[in-house]
Amino acid sequence: MVTTTDQLTAERGKEPLRTLGRHRKSDGRLIFGQNLVPEHPGTVRVGDAVKILD
Repeated sequence: MVTTTDQLTAERGKEPLRTLGRHRKSDGRLIFGQNLVPEHPGTVRVGDAVKILD
């Protein structure tokens, strides 16, 4: 509910989910957030290789 509620006016609408839905789909499903868990502690920097396991 928070994502579709204007925090200044408390009015509810379809944004930003409508716009995200046009750009953030995988297998026909909307992806709004993603949780990632590192296998080992460390630092990730721009340009580092990332391996997707699942």
